[in-house]
Amino acid sequence: MFAESGGFVANDGARPRSFAGQRQGSSTSSLRGHRTRLAVVMPLVMVAAVTVAQDARRENEYQLSLAVAVRNRGNGGLYLVTADGTVARRLTTDGGDLLPAWSPDGKRLAFLSLRDQDYKAAARHHLAFHWFLYVVDFDGKHTRRVTDTPVMWFQWSPNGEQFLFHSSYEDVRNRGQDGLLSSAIYVVHADGTQQKRLTPVEHQCLFAGWSPDGRRIAFSSNREGNYDIYVIGPGGEGLTR
Repeated sequence: MFAESGGFVANDGARPRSFAGQRQGSSTSSLRGHRTRLAVVMPLVMVAAVTVAQDARRENEYQLSLAVAVRNRGNGGLYLVTADGTVARRLTTDGGDLLPAWSPDGKRLAFLSLRDQDYKAAARHHLAFHWFLYVVDFDGKHTRRVTDTPVMWFQWSPNGEQFLFHSSYEDVRNRGQDGLLSSAIYVVHADGTQQKRLTPVEHQCLFAGWSPDGRRIAFSSNREGNYDIYVIGPGGEGLTR
């Protein structure tokens, strides 16, 4: 709404599937020093997020880095790739990881996934097009799940302290369906605390985005019949159309 995040999609035509995917663990390995081209090692590149990220090898040195999600059996996971397509580092080894997005400071990478430990919660909610939100550090360490709520889409706040996300989990009409009848907007702190729902569960609330100063969230909703654009504060205050 307010601005688009940097990134591009390189899709082979396959649609990412929620609550499905190859299970290959969650450990990380380093490919640092290898002059391996992305096109050779990873033929199923799905999504890449671009940022100016700090290279952990040299303090205070910055370079253009791409976080690439790869979905295949042998080489799935998230990779750090330089602008010329050279693989610098493998961050995760789970082929179900997708939609990576850098934190504003370039030190953390958030992504959606469905890992072995998520299946019990996934079965309980039984939602199409939902995954779980994870964060990993720039060096591939300290992978952690942010929230127990299944997530359809997310965005970092401008200061990197919160996430904005969509979820349909509270409306029971969505369970066991191929599509989604409704979705609500939530915010949660980056450490997983203080989660709050901002919109009712029975309507469609879509395409949410932060204002540059992080004080407002714009979104589209059919809450009054037709789809209109609304603005609300991150604490749920000041809803206006």
